Amino acid sequence: MTDAVKYTSLSQTFRVTAPPGVPGVYVSKLGLFFKKKSDSLGVQAFLMQVTNNLPDPDKVIPNSLVTVDVENVAVSTDGSSETVFTFPQLIYLSAGETYAFGIKAIGNSPDYEVWVGELGRRDLATDKPIGSNPVVETAYFAGNKQKYADLINQDIKFNLYRARFTSTSGSAALRNNNTEIISLDRKSTRLNSSH
Repeated sequence: MTDAVKYTSLSQTFRVTAPPGVPGVYVSKLGLFFKKKSDSLGVQAFLMQVTNNLPDPDKVIPNSLVTVDVENVAVSTDGSSETVFTFPQLIYLSAGETYAFGIKAIGNSPDYEVWVGELGRRDLATDKPIGSNPVVETAYFAGNKQKYADLINQDIKFNLYRARFTSTSGSAALRNNNTEIISLDRKSTRLNSSH
């Protein structure tokens, strides 16, 4: 990564890709890379839908909000240390759709800095040139009145972890312990009930 940005609220849009014929993916966690952190306050990350090509904080995806306490936030001087935000359950994202993740410092702490990269510059951790990524779209910061504005030519460094399933088949035993049977006797038009 080439630089770090400091805002109390950041977001990055990304497009979900999947193999042909696969309608979507399940994601289990989000990894972010911080340069600096607060001395006492943690940080939150969450997934959200996109409306009119902008992150929509009013459409946070259920069960995607995760808080990491300050003592569990990893920092590095070169963007090599990852802080993992593990979702409480798998989150389904549709293939071909654009989503966003948001990062918000608890208490709007101004102390957090997250690593970003700029196309064509070199990654400080690997010394490799930063190339284009077709699934990463635009990074935003929350400006006045919490409206998002573009971070020009910069993308937040992140890893989004897709769940891997080891089996395509399985079995389940279903039992109904309280079964009620109702029968109709045609001759007497009487209902009989048995348990």
